[in-house]
Amino acid sequence: MALESLKATPHPDGNRIDLSWAFPGDSGYSGARVVRRIGTYPLGPDDGVNVAQGDGLVSATDSDLQAGKTYYYMLFPYTGDPPLFELDLKNRVAALATSPEDYAGYMFDQLPAIYHRYDKDSALLTRFLQLPGGQLDQLHSFAKTVMDFADVARVNGELLPLLARWIGWQTDQKLEYSGQRTEIRHAPAIYKTVGIIPTVEATTKRISQWESRTKEFVHNIFASNRPEHLNLWSMVRDGGGTWSDAPQMLSLDFAYEGRPAGSVDNNGVRWLFYHTRRKDRWEIWYKTSRTVTLPLEMSAELADGAVSLPLLQALAAAGLAIAPDAGVTTLSAGAVWRITDSSGHYLVEKQYYGLLVYELDGTPVALAPSQPLIVGKNALYKYPSAALQDQTLWLFWSAYDETQRRWRIQYRRRNAAQWSAIAPAGPDPALDNPFAAGGVYDPLPQRRRPCAVVDGDDRLWLFWLEKMGGRWRLRYNRRDGGNWGTPVTFPDAGAPDVAVEFSVLLQPAAPDQRIYVFWSRPAETPTPGQVRWEVAYRVKSDLVLNDANWSAVQSLPKHPVNDNHHDREPWAVFNGGNVELFWSSNREDTGWSIWRSILTDYTSNSWSAAETERLTPGAYSQRDPLAVRAGDETWLIYRGNRGIGYQSQVYGATETRDERYAGSTTLDVRRTQKLALRNKFQDIERYTYDTGAGAVRTNDDWIARDTIGVYLDNDTLGEDVIEDGIARLRPVLQEFMPVTDRAVFISSRQLHTEYVYTYGLPPGSVTRYIGSTYADDFTGVLSGSGLGEGEDFSDSLDG
Repeated sequence: MALESLKATPHPDGNRIDLSWAFPGDSGYSGARVVRRIGTYPLGPDDGVNVAQGDGLVSATDSDLQAGKTYYYMLFPYTGDPPLFELDLKNRVAALATSPEDYAGYMFDQLPAIYHRYDKDSALLTRFLQLPGGQLDQLHSFAKTVMDFADVARVNGELLPLLARWIGWQTDQKLEYSGQRTEIRHAPAIYKTVGIIPTVEATTKRISQWESRTKEFVHNIFASNRPEHLNLWSMVRDGGGTWSDAPQMLSLDFAYEGRPAGSVDNNGVRWLFYHTRRKDRWEIWYKTSRTVTLPLEMSAELADGAVSLPLLQALAAAGLAIAPDAGVTTLSAGAVWRITDSSGHYLVEKQYYGLLVYELDGTPVALAPSQPLIVGKNALYKYPSAALQDQTLWLFWSAYDETQRRWRIQYRRRNAAQWSAIAPAGPDPALDNPFAAGGVYDPLPQRRRPCAVVDGDDRLWLFWLEKMGGRWRLRYNRRDGGNWGTPVTFPDAGAPDVAVEFSVLLQPAAPDQRIYVFWSRPAETPTPGQVRWEVAYRVKSDLVLNDANWSAVQSLPKHPVNDNHHDREPWAVFNGGNVELFWSSNREDTGWSIWRSILTDYTSNSWSAAETERLTPGAYSQRDPLAVRAGDETWLIYRGNRGIGYQSQVYGATETRDERYAGSTTLDVRRTQKLALRNKFQDIERYTYDTGAGAVRTNDDWIARDTIGVYLDNDTLGEDVIEDGIARLRPVLQEFMPVTDRAVFISSRQLHTEYVYTYGLPPGSVTRYIGSTYADDFTGVLSGSGLGEGEDFSDSLDG
């Protein structure tokens, strides 16, 4: 109900505002409450200072106000006791509190003294001057408020649209004054961020009141030169067999294929090697256990015994809290030291640039930043493999000479914190060379894909592929002590001829010493003319360096429901007394994912169906698994093209996803999880460019470099309401986007359902609920009262 004749008037005496109003005839209201706020109108009867309240109240005086401020009042008529207040936005009024400038006294002082003498007793002239003086006081106060016109916090709310126009801001006058002030205050910062996603989402929220997510469709455009970029991801399985909830990003260093290699050196430092592309060259990079760096001069503090105070302080400054009772032990004179305290172990290595401190007891996935190891312009370096023999960490990799178009295997060794030179450097038979036969090294055969493992007697085994007789054959050699044997060729029957993906697992414990070799190969399926990749394996029942005692070739069983899939890139580890195999497969409906199973008996090719599971479901591709045991945990590392989410550090409500790594792939109708994302925010499929019918693009043409999608989270199913909201939003949003870009609006048209639960029921009763829809229809599965005994009202539902 709107009150009549509502007005607020500054009193000429200053610091006071008088309000008056009238109730409409037969309004039925018994009284009113006057509430006051500064800066914006009250939103309710308790939102501000209660100036006055009373039955039959038709005027109020608000005193002791601060001069020069505008006060905002709202009146709430009420009935009953306790009062039931009525809210009507027409019952609002504002006024400026003026100040007593005493213009009447000033004018009186300017008169001749004779006027003062005759007015001393009667004060008639003084009272007369107060009439124009009070008005002049108010005029002076009003004039001073001009100084506040540029002050967003103090300017009269009615002038906010004018203030907004000065900076080109379109005010939403449906907002309360407080909201308008906030918008104008933040407008300059928003103008500075035109074209970024947080600004787009903030504008959408401001205009439509709908939440939204913004997507750039540039990464959904098909490009034949953009294959999947497989970054490094990891998962961890605890000692109880539970895998971590979500994969963790290890590195953005990408590759198109090829698994990483992991090892732990003789001092307990964890190493992860992998190849990646940098500046159009393929290089070998690595990560280690988490590190910090100290100045080189701190090496003088590394004496055996208790850790020195300067060293403690330097470690603390670098972020390592070492206990004061820590001790230092020299492992290699002048090169390597160990620091041990009650909480963990740390390794210190002397490098040319400083002291490198490794945190050895951190979690497996806590790694240092990536560093390059094998770089160069004359070859491509790929497929690293590492193993620790005695005190030496061996690293092997494949090098491809682009000019000669030839593969070769190279290696380096690490001991006492230093890497050796790259070998083999030439046909020198004296080199510690796994490829030499009879003391002679022949560099001519092509060799690639090394795989290094160590057995229980600390003997280093190296397997590799070598071009022999026009085909690739698997070969291996063993280093016993400091000497390599003579290379042996894997038996031809069932040898991995075409396949290049293999892994080796040694069972070192006597008397069941064995060698497992797993590889992937193309194989015929029951469907004539159809070939699918499968995982095959053979087992050698001893650790003798020869080609004898290899079992027959066995294959990993295909999916029991549908064999129309590929199994590739196997990697095996020991899990208890069994062999646990990890591999990548496009089984079922997810595309390439990481799977695992347990080989219980290789002689009968028995696998545990109960322990065959998919570890990485989803629409992305996950390839080349590497499983590493770390105590009672298993660390699974693989390559994947999963998108990466970034939470804005400045705009907390904005989360963006970088989906550039998904790449352009051939459509696979079996990947239903990926296909189900079509037209959704999470869609990672690639499409041809949308040019529009007749070269005219509409809201239905999304796939373009200059197009962003604004996914609206609507709170209504009304088509007209949604279309009206988009129509208001479209021209305003364009002002906050680059002039070259366009927006399309995708409405979710979601219905949000709230559930009303009953309470106060007798113990033992079944809880029931009432579901509500946007049409305010109530449904339920029970009949009876929706509220318990003693409630103010009840609601009966028909079953």
